[in-house]
Amino acid sequence: MDSLSVVSLEYPGFTVEVDTTWNNIRLYFRAMHDNATYEWLVGADPTIHTGKEFSLNFGDAAVGDITIRLITTIDDVEGCYSEEEKVDTSYNTVHFIKFEDVTELTTSIYGEYYGYVEGNSEEYFTVSLKSIYDEEGPGFRNFPKDCNIVFDANPSYRHFVFDTGNITNCNNPKGFGELQNINTLIIKFKTRFYNFETSMYEETSEEKTFIGVRQ
Repeated sequence: MDSLSVVSLEYPGFTVEVDTTWNNIRLYFRAMHDNATYEWLVGADPTIHTGKEFSLNFGDAAVGDITIRLITTIDDVEGCYSEEEKVDTSYNTVHFIKFEDVTELTTSIYGEYYGYVEGNSEEYFTVSLKSIYDEEGPGFRNFPKDCNIVFDANPSYRHFVFDTGNITNCNNPKGFGELQNINTLIIKFKTRFYNFETSMYEETSEEKTFIGVRQ
């Protein structure tokens, strides 16, 4: 029995399987097992994709439910299976939401979260992730605590990744966040410093976890 995966946010050490996402996004489609052949159909598009994995861009027209179908066949060199047993069909559905319809107080990743870093539960602070429609402007703010730099973030409805890149203060955090439920945000991250002698970042912490509740 085969199965398929729909993924967004390709990122080292972090991928996100999605069932709901915004439009204007690139998604990655993967068969979960090795097979002899692959036959993909995505929504009403008649194009047949034949690889184990591929990606597609979805624009403004992607709204509502889109069904993905995957038919696979296996090699049966020893002739152990019937014709029906050689073929498997899997389905998945992704729900697309217009990006401009997403506001701060929805089930999406955008909003403000009050919480703490595990191991330091006495020191609470508020972090925020804003969209391009927010009057403050887009970005990831106040992370780590009291950092006054607005970081870029790559969001995907209920997840986001961030990398401070060439910024060399605020302990250079790098990591990803995801909503555990509608109101609880978990951020996994590491801090780093930039070694000017080697021109490379070096980690200064083990992975840490921020736990926050939507405000």
